[in-house]
Amino acid sequence: MLTLIWARHAVTTENQQKRYIGHHDALLSETGIEQARQLGEKLKDVRIDAAYSSDLQRAVRTAEAIASHHPGLTVEKTEDLREIAFGRWEAKTYDELFPTEGDALVRFYDDPWEHKPTDGESLDDMQKRLESFLARLLSRHGDGETVLAVSHGGMIKLFLTLYIDRDPKRYFEQTMLHGTSLTCQYDEQTGEWSVVS
Repeated sequence: MLTLIWARHAVTTENQQKRYIGHHDALLSETGIEQARQLGEKLKDVRIDAAYSSDLQRAVRTAEAIASHHPGLTVEKTEDLREIAFGRWEAKTYDELFPTEGDALVRFYDDPWEHKPTDGESLDDMQKRLESFLARLLSRHGDGETVLAVSHGGMIKLFLTLYIDRDPKRYFEQTMLHGTSLTCQYDEQTGEWSVVS
C-alpha cells in the first residue's frame, strides 16, 4: 500500500486571533515555529520517500522542519494543497465580518457546498485541487512508498470528508490541530483510502 502522511501546518498569529487566512500568506508564530520543530522530531524516524507542501509559507516552513530530519528529501511546493480562498474574508475575524457579511457567513456554515465566502472559492473549487494533487500523487508513487503532504485544515478536512467518511455533509465535523499529522493508506486493489493513525 501507499502511505500518505497528512500534516497540518503549525500555528500562525492570525490563527491564534481566529482570522480567516485562506490564501493570505501568514508566517508561523513563535508557538508555531516550536510546533513545527516538535512535529519534525515526531516524524524523524519515519521513512519519507517524497514530500509535498502547499506553497504558502506557513505550510512550507512546517514541511521544511520535517524534511530537515531527512537528508536529501526535498519539498515540492504546489498551489493544489492551499487552503480554501476566503476572498473578502481574508485576514478578518468572524466578529469583524458579521456586520456586513453576516448573511453570507451563515449561509456558508449552513451549507459550504452551495455557498462560498464572498469572492472566495467554493468547496467544489478546492475539491478540484485536491483531486489534482491525489492524481499526481498516485501517478508518481506506489506500493511501499511513504509520502508527506503538508497542507491546511480545510484541505485535510475535505480529504477526510470525501475519502474517509464519504459524507460531504460532515465537512465541518472534521478537526485536526495545527502542527499535527495523520497517516493514511491507499489500497490499489480497492481504490480506497483508510486512516492508519
